[in-house]
Amino acid sequence: MTAVKHPVFNNPQGLKATGATREGKTIQFYHVPSNYSIDFKAFITDFSDEFSSNWESEDIYGRMDPIRTFASTQRRISLAFDVVAASAEEARHNLKQMTMLANFHYPSYDEGIASTTAINQSPLLRVKYMNWICQAHNPNGSVETSGLLCASDGFTYAPDVSDLTYELNGLLYPKIVNVSLTLNVLHEHKLGWEGTTGLRKTDESGPGAENFPYNSSYVTQQESYTSAKETQVDKDIAEVATNPVPDLDELSDIQNDMTMTDEERQAAIDRKLGIGEPPMGPMR
Repeated sequence: MTAVKHPVFNNPQGLKATGATREGKTIQFYHVPSNYSIDFKAFITDFSDEFSSNWESEDIYGRMDPIRTFASTQRRISLAFDVVAASAEEARHNLKQMTMLANFHYPSYDEGIASTTAINQSPLLRVKYMNWICQAHNPNGSVETSGLLCASDGFTYAPDVSDLTYELNGLLYPKIVNVSLTLNVLHEHKLGWEGTTGLRKTDESGPGAENFPYNSSYVTQQESYTSAKETQVDKDIAEVATNPVPDLDELSDIQNDMTMTDEERQAAIDRKLGIGEPPMGPMR
């Protein structure tokens, strides 16, 4: 039986052609207790980001619908990727990385003591994958400074055991490994909205919820950008977005002003309505 080859083996340079080895385009893990980090040149096979809102429910006699009180919204990321080796040496390196990822799921203990009563730090991870998994308020740093803080439910190591395996000195090194894990996100910045102002909560250290969760912001009617990195398009959109809503009485006065020509009246109405200016609210 002929084994089905992973697409990368159809092109010996496939790993580099995808750009996966460039800085920031790997999946990176940082173990908070040990201060160690690893990364994988990985092919994403599955990604889902679940936001679950929890509501407390109370049934009232005679009322058909229960009273619901909001409790919290929790975020949970499911991630799966293939780790592919184009050589025996790379397969050996990948297995060492997998070994470290397994050890990342264990806590640190007080020195000289290994018992559940002497846990010093829980095995929290920071994880980073471009703008899909990163801190919203600090997305552009290393995994140590910009990785999303997570509590992992564990991970699954699933090597391809068909003919795609190296054997060296009695040890097996798979060419392809599928890794899957579930991450419970622990946010470190403010979330939500500021009262009834229509403004999203921000931190002094950065934009916070403004770029949450994928480092991509949306301009609302009350918001404007202050980041030095904003583009001219952002500035134009923000300027239009912060214009007040036209007063209907003023529009009526213009419509009934007989001192203007039809062209002058239409131009005045267009100015009030902002016609001809960039539309509000595109996503970037």
